[in-house]
Amino acid sequence: MIKALFEKFRLLIPGGKDTDLSLELIFFFGMLILVLIVVLLIGGTFYYHSNLEYPLYESIQKPIPENLRVLLQREDEALNSYLTLDSEKGIYQIPIERAMELLVEENKR
Repeated sequence: MIKALFEKFRLLIPGGKDTDLSLELIFFFGMLILVLIVVLLIGGTFYYHSNLEYPLYESIQKPIPENLRVLLQREDEALNSYLTLDSEKGIYQIPIERAMELLVEENKR
């Protein structure tokens, strides 16, 4: 059936019966290129998901070491607490959020 279809198409081409144009060969290479493109797309997608995203997931899901957790907790406490640094000189520590609010209010004036 496909051969008959190729013969009908060959008759539509001017001089198609007399040329060395092989529609079967063109069809074969077209299908081969199409299959190659599909395989490359699937392979590239697999490579991306397995080799590029996996280390990112691994680093995010890795447990935080104890010393880093303690350091982060200390930094969080330092940034979000009130503290008297020097009462004689009037130096106080305020939370970072409040400091940003005061800075915005001061610059609005």
